[in-house]
Amino acid sequence: MKMMNDEKFDDEYIRFLKDKSTSKRFKILLNEVKKTVLNYNFKLINQALKRKDHGTIFYYQANFKSLKDISSDSVDAIVSTSSVEHVRDLNDLKIAIAEFIRVLKKDRPMLITTSAAKDSSWFFEPAEGWCFSEADLTSIFSAEKSRIKS
Repeated sequence: MKMMNDEKFDDEYIRFLKDKSTSKRFKILLNEVKKTVLNYNFKLINQALKRKDHGTIFYYQANFKSLKDISSDSVDAIVSTSSVEHVRDLNDLKIAIAEFIRVLKKDRPMLITTSAAKDSSWFFEPAEGWCFSEADLTSIFSAEKSRIKS
């Protein structure tokens, strides 16, 4: 890959994406995720179509760490697309996830997409974003969920 100033750009993330064995495993995993998401989305769409009251969608733009304008247990779903990885401080991310859980109604979906890493999490400076390992994501979400009182 070439940068604008003709310097070559090669890093762990690009090599990871180019690796054929990783690519094959990733494609298989991605296909499974797509099937799961599509099945879930079709189920939600069918449920929504059967309802007589379709409700209202509110879009909030706020600091993840402080959703003070949103009441606890008031949100039906949270969708965050490629944004949580841009929280530089992982402690801030834990606070953000706790806020998501606080405002989300019990047993409601939280759909978050983010960048992934093979073995360990690392920060990708050019994009100012994290590539998370599965272990770190599990740890972040498990720790924050356990702090919420039932």
